[in-house]
Amino acid sequence: MEAEPQIFDLPGGATGIVQESHDTPVVSIMFFIRVGAADETPKQAGLAHLHEHMIFKGTPTRPVGCIAQEVEAAGGDINAYTTFDHTCYYTTMASRYWTVGLDVLGDALQNADFDADELAKELNVIFEEMKRSDDSPGQRVGQKLFQMVFKPHPYANPIIGTRKVLSQMKRADVLNFFRKYYKPSNTTVVIAGDIDATDAKKRLTAIFAAAKKTRITRPKRGETAPQRSPRIGLQFGEVNEATFEIGYPAPGIGDPRAVQADVLSIILGGGESSRLHRQVRRRRRLVYDAVSYSYNLADAGIFITGGVCDPQKTMAAVKAVLDQVQQLRRRPVTEAELDKAKRNIESWFIFERETPTGLAKKLGYSYLVEGDLEFDDRYLAQMLAVTRDDLLGYARDYLSPKTASLSAMLPSEYKAKVTSAALKSILTKAKEPTAKAKPNGRPADTLVAFNTQATHAVAGKRHRTKMATLSNGVRVIVKESTQAPIVSMKICLQGGTRFETRRTAGISRFVANMLTRGTKQRDAEAFADEVEAIAASINGFSGRNSLGISADCLSKDFERIVALSAEALLEPAFDAEEVELQRQEQVAAIARREDSLTRRSIDLFYETLYRKHPYGFPTLGTAESVPLITVSQLRGFHRRMMRPEDLVVGVAGDVRVEDVVKLLEGAFGGLRSRTAAPKTPVPEAPVVEPRQAVLRRDKAQAHLVIGFLGTTVDAADRHAMEILNAIFSGQGGRLFIELRDKRHLAYSVTSFHQEGVEPGAFAIYIGTTHANVDKAREGIWQEIRRVRDEPMDARELEDAKRYLIGSNDIDLAGLSTVAQSMALDELLGLSYKETFRQARRLQSVTAAQVQAVARRYLREDASVEALITKSAK
Repeated sequence: MEAEPQIFDLPGGATGIVQESHDTPVVSIMFFIRVGAADETPKQAGLAHLHEHMIFKGTPTRPVGCIAQEVEAAGGDINAYTTFDHTCYYTTMASRYWTVGLDVLGDALQNADFDADELAKELNVIFEEMKRSDDSPGQRVGQKLFQMVFKPHPYANPIIGTRKVLSQMKRADVLNFFRKYYKPSNTTVVIAGDIDATDAKKRLTAIFAAAKKTRITRPKRGETAPQRSPRIGLQFGEVNEATFEIGYPAPGIGDPRAVQADVLSIILGGGESSRLHRQVRRRRRLVYDAVSYSYNLADAGIFITGGVCDPQKTMAAVKAVLDQVQQLRRRPVTEAELDKAKRNIESWFIFERETPTGLAKKLGYSYLVEGDLEFDDRYLAQMLAVTRDDLLGYARDYLSPKTASLSAMLPSEYKAKVTSAALKSILTKAKEPTAKAKPNGRPADTLVAFNTQATHAVAGKRHRTKMATLSNGVRVIVKESTQAPIVSMKICLQGGTRFETRRTAGISRFVANMLTRGTKQRDAEAFADEVEAIAASINGFSGRNSLGISADCLSKDFERIVALSAEALLEPAFDAEEVELQRQEQVAAIARREDSLTRRSIDLFYETLYRKHPYGFPTLGTAESVPLITVSQLRGFHRRMMRPEDLVVGVAGDVRVEDVVKLLEGAFGGLRSRTAAPKTPVPEAPVVEPRQAVLRRDKAQAHLVIGFLGTTVDAADRHAMEILNAIFSGQGGRLFIELRDKRHLAYSVTSFHQEGVEPGAFAIYIGTTHANVDKAREGIWQEIRRVRDEPMDARELEDAKRYLIGSNDIDLAGLSTVAQSMALDELLGLSYKETFRQARRLQSVTAAQVQAVARRYLREDASVEALITKSAK
């Protein structure tokens, strides 16, 4: 059981919150500054977000690049985010180095330089970030919706600001904003994880020792304008699908009825068994995906629903979604729907406390909202007390079509077919319910009890990790953990793109998605009902080398989830109607990937790198292959992969080894091999001369990938390649420092490597302006040559090792990651123990080995370039 959080005053009026949790060797540190985009004047638009960038640009003792570099060298991650109401700077560290993260954040937030030259450069980075948003249909739709719902309140303005205002921003403007709001009295620091609370309190006190308490004054935010008729925001562009959202004004987080909006959004669109997914997506097939959520801010909120669809179905899809909203206003939800929503809400609150980061965020948010660490628990209790009449009353009071705003983006060729007038007509014709709402419109006065320390399956600390083999050869690996009353299970088989052909590209993902879309015992809707009724999740997955099932649940429901997972894996129905629905959705996902140019550029790189090996196929498949995959092919692929000797189950959580093995023997012990081992592909031939592929897209940003054939999962140079990647990537890596921090060529630049059973890939990605493509390319090659030709500094090598070791500690704080890593390592022939040997393997790598890997793999004559640009050059 985790210790109670401690809250205390710090010098200068700052607030400290500390919570010990020793289940994992990880610490999360979060500095919350009570200032956000809604606190800006029109002439300050974007300043709150700009500070998120500038705070990390250096202090008198830590020059440009050193802040992220120091944190990552201590095995941590550092970042920040800006909201309308607050800004948060945070780091997650391996506990052995957590004080480094605290020192760095404390220094940055009190002593930032705000150098004028760096400000000018960082503004260019933000302009690139704006272009990235301009290329995203979802972000454009969302921003337009906020403008319509909240105007003239500052929630209507983009958090990132505007180019017009930011281009005129001076250092004095930034300093004035910083001096006004970045005060101890406006700061809350949360530390959660594997720390000593007394020591943490002393260190926090020392950071603020010289601070003086000051008063903060803020500009008045005003109120949103009353809305008496529907509003429409329609955009067109070079996109493949239609994206739309309908927004309704909602109460802010402090309003008692905000909880009703949260519960209602889950019933409407939360999960496969929700109304939108069942009625609009599955039965009527009008959308490929549907959303529903309530976004509760300090001053006001917004209830959002919508979907992604075939542009030809836009009008019908909008009407269908609106009809489902209207149904909520005509009659109460069912008892079963409300009970299921409450079970899932309770489960989510338990899962979010699994890691130190979840704990820290929960504590900080609770204190920011109401100055009370128990706010989160009380909010949950209020949600669990919501009644059917509460939800009916909320829907009738807040979800009127008269107060709806609809934002949509479609392909340009639909300008004449889908008009603002036609969309507005759908909203204006929606009829108000005739019956009067019942008077019970507020949460019940009596709140149900909620125990955040839900009962564990078996009491006491347990940390065993063991592997057992079932009677038929299935391997089971179990890691016991009592950090939370939850369990994660990954059931892994051989599969993925590695076993596909050009004609069947995407079949592994197809099969994986079909596993939970009906079995021989129950149809897809009944299966979803069964899983979501106990607030669990079961999903199929497929990658490059594997396919299987991922399941997460409360530990008390583990036996039921094992049975359902086995049913899904061993007895999928492959119902013809469900197959066609999945086919439509997978083809639509391929089209959406075309709209995400970062992902599309990476796909283009793989297509160009692999001329014969199936690793070159996108995991979703292609627009040519997926429409031709038959039910017979799906069944055959599933049957060929379903071999007990190739099946590995990883389980991590609040269970006993013996109990898991017994359950899995009953569930999977009867599986027998019916086919020979699937044929494996021949490795890709080496690249012997440079290759380039170019796609033309009329978008705001260009996307460039330069890469090479890489190594395998069992190769001797695998860990040297990991260190090479760490030296390049991250905010403290060479690429970020040289190409973003110093030359400001991009908002996003990184490297990535992916080992395979056959040779994988190593690559560098950058998103930049079209005019800077040549500079970006040359900058990347300068860094490649430098790592090949110049001896590596011993400190940089050690920093990279510490970063990887610390990142591994952080990753293994999540039970899902532990279960997956153990199962995949065992499946791919490495032994599940490799999951816990990372530190030892990395420590033995030398600088000479890293340089040798760079020289062996990162050669000009073996390079592959993928470029997406609008340039005709």
